[in-house]
Amino acid sequence: MDFAYEIFPKVFSVRTKASISMRGLYYDKAFRPHQDYIVRCFSKVNKSEKIDLKIKSDEEGYLRFRISLQTKGEYLVNIYDNRERILTTGHIFATNPNLAKKKAYKGDLHIHTTYSDGHKSPIFMAIMGKKLGFDFIGITDHNKHFPSLEVIEEARKMNLNLFIFPGEEISAYDGNEGGMHLLSYCTSKGISPLYKNNKELYEKEYQDILNKLKDKNLIQELSKKVYANRV
Repeated sequence: MDFAYEIFPKVFSVRTKASISMRGLYYDKAFRPHQDYIVRCFSKVNKSEKIDLKIKSDEEGYLRFRISLQTKGEYLVNIYDNRERILTTGHIFATNPNLAKKKAYKGDLHIHTTYSDGHKSPIFMAIMGKKLGFDFIGITDHNKHFPSLEVIEEARKMNLNLFIFPGEEISAYDGNEGGMHLLSYCTSKGISPLYKNNKELYEKEYQDILNKLKDKNLIQELSKKVYANRV
């Protein structure tokens, strides 16, 4: 993500003309007025959908152009100078008309802190998220739920005005069947300590799920043990 440039709006209705504006936020990154620039836009979903434009910036240093987005999903908008040196990449999205009318929020739902393998405290990461322009974050330390509750309370005292999801990253393992990490949000309490400190409860629920799968077929290459473990 290039914070030196701004592209807006970021969400459009699919199969309609989108009016896009871009500008540099700093003096050394600004688009020079009345200069030629190259715009190359392509869909990350439909690789054959590409748009090439040559446009001139206006007197205020804005690049303004209209393109038609045919595929739902993310688009990359690359801006080049007249020597074809890339200056920045913007990200826009095409979606159904009912979704395009809604406000687009941005955030990060997978943040670690010093309570696991991160390098900064929970409140430091929350403040950094706010500085980056995030609307929401999720603190998801490994097998720990309380750091997310701690930062919610500290952010409230600071009036940080940032929506913070309570959460954790759960380590799910099952012997030789392999393991994985699962992200959990908005539970009433931590999940990891519940099973870590009560192996009998885990084994009982695990076997109950396996028993329900006895007469069922899962998708190819998914074992019943792996499925039950994830549930």
